[in-house]
Amino acid sequence: MADLIDSVIDVLQTYEAAEEVLRPVNDAMRVLYGDFYPHQNPATTGIEATTIKLCDKILGEELASYYLYECRSMKGGGKIIEKNGKKWPIRDLKDLRKYARHIQKANKRGA
Repeated sequence: MADLIDSVIDVLQTYEAAEEVLRPVNDAMRVLYGDFYPHQNPATTGIEATTIKLCDKILGEELASYYLYECRSMKGGGKIIEKNGKKWPIRDLKDLRKYARHIQKANKRGA
C-alpha cells in the first residue's frame, strides 16, 4: 500500500506541475476574455475526474480531491481534525503523504 500512496503523490505532483506550465496561458486568456475565459487544464475533465477518483479510492477519505480542490486554495492550506482532536495540517503533498500513511497504519491496526 505504501507504494500506491507514493504513486498517488506522484500523480498529484505531475498534475500540479502541468498546472504551473499552463498558468501563463490561463493568465493571458483571462486578460483577453475576462472572467469567463476558456480555462486550460492539464487533462480533460473526464480524464481528471477518473484519475482523481482512483486516487481518492487508494488514499481513502477523498484525500486527493480534498487536497487538489480545496486545500490548495485555502490560506495556509487545509486541516483534518480526528475524533480524538489530533490535527493534521494539509498544506502540501508532503503533509498529504504523512496523513495518508497515518491512515494506512491505523487501518492495519484496526483490521
